Amino acid sequence: LSPVCLGSLRRAANGLEYTPDCIVVSDGAKQCLFQAVMALCSEEGPLMFQAPFWVSYPEMAALAGAKAVVVPTKLSNSWKLQPEELATALAQNPTTKCLLLNSPSNPSGAVYSAKEYAALADVLRAYPNVTVISDDIYEKIVYDGVKFVPFATVPGMYERTITVNGFSKTSA
Repeated sequence: LSPVCLGSLRRAANGLEYTPDCIVVSDGAKQCLFQAVMALCSEEGPLMFQAPFWVSYPEMAALAGAKAVVVPTKLSNSWKLQPEELATALAQNPTTKCLLLNSPSNPSGAVYSAKEYAALADVLRAYPNVTVISDDIYEKIVYDGVKFVPFATVPGMYERTITVNGFSKTSA
């Protein structure tokens, strides 16, 4: 990577900073999501994500030979995964290897707050073997004063989070 590109990636406006050995450049965020799922999930280690979801998530799990654990959400909660729903799903699927979060969400548009992410992180602390894949590709597509918050900024979650982002949604 050129020093200019690397500097741009390392000093993201969202408060996260990465060293060059923590940055992977690919031909798209979908490829990075797929590679993370392939590396971490398997028949013994499911991929968990909420519904509604992006159509590619279950197919990524299938290609990895992993079970797709879909956690239903409710319109009354703005389609956001609730801590008690996550706790129940993890208790029922204790070998889960990855939780895939997407905020702002495709297709619902739901955006998690820092407080909501902190509540999910509280549940995850009881499951130290779960890695979070945070699909942040829509981070700049927020409206009405809503602020994007990366999951990796939650205390104790940076080391457990693979953040996936890209330029195609806002810079193409």
